[in-house]
Amino acid sequence: AAPERAFWTCDRICVRNLLELAHGLGSMRPEAFQHHVTGQRNDFSLWVGGVLAMPDLAQSIAGARDAAHMLQMLAQDMSLLRGML
Repeated sequence: AAPERAFWTCDRICVRNLLELAHGLGSMRPEAFQHHVTGQRNDFSLWVGGVLAMPDLAQSIAGARDAAHMLQMLAQDMSLLRGML
C-alpha cells in the first residue's frame, strides 16, 4: 500500500502489506490486538479488504480471536498464494 494508506497500530507498528501485517501480529501485545479487534469491528479485516483489495482474505481474518489465530490464517493464505505462482 502507498505510505498514506498504511495501517498504523495503536502501538505504532506501520503495516503496508501482508508480510508486514504478519510480522506485526507476531510481536503485537494482546491489548493492542484487542484495541483493533472488538465484537463490533476488525480494523485489520477492514484494511485488508479496503486498502489491499483482498475481500476473501478480509472475510477470513474477520473471525480471528487473537493475533496468533489471525497470523495462522494469513500464513495459510500466503502459502496458497505461493502455490499458485
